[in-house]
Amino acid sequence: MEQAKRRRGSTLEEAIVEAAWNELREAGYAKATMNGIARRAGTSKHVLYRRWKSQPELFLAALKRFAATVEVPDTGDVRDDLVALLGRIRQVFDLLPRDLISGLITDTQDDPALFEEMRAYVMGAGVHDITRVILRRAADRGQIEPGPPCARIVRLPIDLLRNEYLMSRGPLPAGTVTEIIDDVVMPLLRPAARR
Repeated sequence: MEQAKRRRGSTLEEAIVEAAWNELREAGYAKATMNGIARRAGTSKHVLYRRWKSQPELFLAALKRFAATVEVPDTGDVRDDLVALLGRIRQVFDLLPRDLISGLITDTQDDPALFEEMRAYVMGAGVHDITRVILRRAADRGQIEPGPPCARIVRLPIDLLRNEYLMSRGPLPAGTVTEIIDDVVMPLLRPAARR
């Protein structure tokens, strides 16, 4: 009889992170357990805690791994680029367990380093970088005021979308992204002469 090969290193870690993501998606944040993750990964709870000191730390690793990275859209139009960016993020939000972000916010409060890591990810630091690129290109094309926009304008699109996600009880309505961009963001970005 052939003996099962023991997984180690990155192979085992990937299996655990995938198991954590599946547990989150099926059970939700509040009902997901380390025992359930270990069972799915075919390992022990002890092995999980050797790699991640807490359940929220493992869930954050799963979120980072499976919430797809977002590319910088370049349609040639600032509005269309922002709609494409937020549309992709909306798709990611719709895949997440409804209680994941709020659970992570609550459960990382006692671990300042983990809270900061979670905060940077959830606040959309990478999305802010993409937004800056979109706005810089738009300024170069003369579609918005020249010069770098203030930090609040850069954060505004994702902040509004994230707030809608956190405060909703289901998938975000289809018009959410275009309302945020057309009714709030674009009026702030248009050159003063066109307002």
